[in-house]
Amino acid sequence: MHFTYLETGSVSFIAVFGELITNDVTSYSSHSAVLASERITTNPSNILNFGFSIENDLGKDTSVTVLLQSLNSSSMQLRISGPNNYIEALNTTEKTATIMIPGIAQAGDYEMTITMERGGQSVEYLVKSTPTNYDILKISATLSATKIDFSSGEIPIIFAEITKGFSSVLNVNVTARVETANGSRACDISLYGKGMDPDGIDNDGIYSGYILPHCLYEGRVNTKVYDKSEVYEDAFQRVKVLEDLYIKNYVDPDQNDTVPPGRILDVDIHHIVKQNSPSGESRNFTISWTATGDDKNVGQASAYILRISDDFETLLNDFDSAVLLDMKNISLSPQTSSRKEALKIVVDAEQSYTGTTFFALKAVDEAGNVREISNILSIVVAKGYRAFGERGSFDDDVKAKEEDNMMIYVIIGALGGGLALLLIFITILLCRKRQFKKADDTNIHMGRI
Repeated sequence: MHFTYLETGSVSFIAVFGELITNDVTSYSSHSAVLASERITTNPSNILNFGFSIENDLGKDTSVTVLLQSLNSSSMQLRISGPNNYIEALNTTEKTATIMIPGIAQAGDYEMTITMERGGQSVEYLVKSTPTNYDILKISATLSATKIDFSSGEIPIIFAEITKGFSSVLNVNVTARVETANGSRACDISLYGKGMDPDGIDNDGIYSGYILPHCLYEGRVNTKVYDKSEVYEDAFQRVKVLEDLYIKNYVDPDQNDTVPPGRILDVDIHHIVKQNSPSGESRNFTISWTATGDDKNVGQASAYILRISDDFETLLNDFDSAVLLDMKNISLSPQTSSRKEALKIVVDAEQSYTGTTFFALKAVDEAGNVREISNILSIVVAKGYRAFGERGSFDDDVKAKEEDNMMIYVIIGALGGGLALLLIFITILLCRKRQFKKADDTNIHMGRI
C-alpha cells in the first residue's frame, strides 16, 4: 500500500488511509463503502459545497473526513444537511477533522458545506458509510501493473468489478479518474463491460479500460474508479482508490502515434439467408462485430483488413498470407468505437455445403498501426465455392425473419389444408360405411320375414 500526501498529488493520505481501514475489516457486513473522495482547490471562494447519497442498506457510522492544506493554522466549519431537515455541524481549528452522522443515517441526498477562513486552499474529503447488512453494492478495482516502462509499449489497464452481495452487477456507469502527480494532466476514462478490448467476456460484471499515453506522465500517476447509477434499483455511488502507477521513460504521444486500435473479440454470424440459383445454392452470411477505436477502444479506426482461408492455422499464424475478401470495389469504413458493424458475405456453390472456411479481420489506424487478429469465425461452404463481401445491414435480419415466418406460415397453411382434406375424406368414408351397414341390416331383416 502506497501512502501519498496532499502536497504531492491529489490522492492523499486521507484517501489511502480510508482504503486501508476499509480493507482491513474482516467482517463483510462491517465493510465500509467509500461514497465520495475528491481534492478541490477553493479559488477564490472560501466555501466548498459537495453532495453525496446514502442508499438503502447503508448509513451506519457515516463519516466525512476533511483534510485542509494550509501552511498556517486555519479554522473551518463543517456542516451536513440531509433528509427531513437533518443538520450536523462541527467547528474546528485542526487541519484534519471528521464529522459523524450518529446512529444509522436516513437514506437520501446529503449536502456538505465547508467554510474556511480564506479561499484559495486545497481541500480533500472522504465520505464513508458502513452497511446495515451484507447485501450491498461493492466496487473492487486493480491495475494490470503498478510499474510501467513506457518504451516497452505496454499500456496499463484498469479492471473493476461491481457486485451486490455475491452477484455481479451489469449495465452501470463506471469511470476512472487518472491524474498525474504534478497535476499537469487529468483524464476521465470510461470502463466497459461488453466484451470490448480489453474486456474479454461480455456481461460478466468486470469493467475495464486502457490508460492511454496522453493520460500518463513521467513519474507517479494517481487513479480512482467511480461507479454511479440512477437506474439500478436505488441510486448509488461508490469510489475506489487504486495503488499509485509509476511510469518511466515516458515520451509525449503527440510526437509519435504508436497505439494501435483495440482487438476485435466478438466476430459472429448474425444470421444466414439461403437462396437457390441456377448454378446451385447461394448463402448470405451477415457477420457482425463491435467497432474498435483509433487508440485501443477510443475514437475511430481508419480501415479493416478482411481475410478468409480454408486453413485455420493460416489465419491464426500467417494472417497476411490468407486471401483478402473480395469487396467488389466497396469500401467498408469503420464506425466509431462501440458501434455495431455488419458485413454480408455471399457464398455461391454448385455442390452441397459440407466444407468449412474461416474468416477474421484486423483494424488499422491512420498512422498504419495494426492490431492483432480478431477471433476467428468458421463458415460452412461447399467445394469450389466463390465468396465475396458486401456492406451488411441489420435490417436484413428482419427480412430474413419475415421470410422464415412466411415459410412457417406456408408450411402451417399447407399442413392445415391437407389436414382439412383428410378430415373431409375420413368423414365421407364413415358416412358411406354407415350407409352400407344400414343396407346390409335391411337385407338381413327382410330375409327373415
